[in-house]
Amino acid sequence: MKKALLFIPLRLFFLALFFWNVTAVQLHSEESDGVRWFRPVEEGLGRLSFDVEHDRRGLIYVANENGVFEYDGSLLQQVPLPEGTLVTAMMNAEDGYLYLGGEGVIGH
Repeated sequence: MKKALLFIPLRLFFLALFFWNVTAVQLHSEESDGVRWFRPVEEGLGRLSFDVEHDRRGLIYVANENGVFEYDGSLLQQVPLPEGTLVTAMMNAEDGYLYLGGEGVIGH
C-alpha cells in the first residue's frame, strides 16, 4: 500500500512535466512578439553563424556556414557567392558597401 502511495506523486510530477512541455512548445511559434524563428533545415541555413551585419537600407545579413543570407523583414534569401566561399566576417563601411571576409578571400 505504501509503495502505491509513493508512485502517485511521481506520476503527477511526470504528468505535470509533460503538459508543461506541450504548452511551452505551443507558445514558441514561428513568429511571436516581433521575433521570427528560422529552422536551419527549412531555410537552408547551417547551424553555425559567424557574423551579423546590416546595411543602410535596413537589410540584415548573416554570414553562415552555408553562405551569406539577406533578410528584409519578411523574406530570407541566400546571397550568391563563388562556389566554396566561406564568409566568416562582415563589415558595413561608410562607402555603402558590405565587405565580406573569410579564409583567403575578401570582397564586397
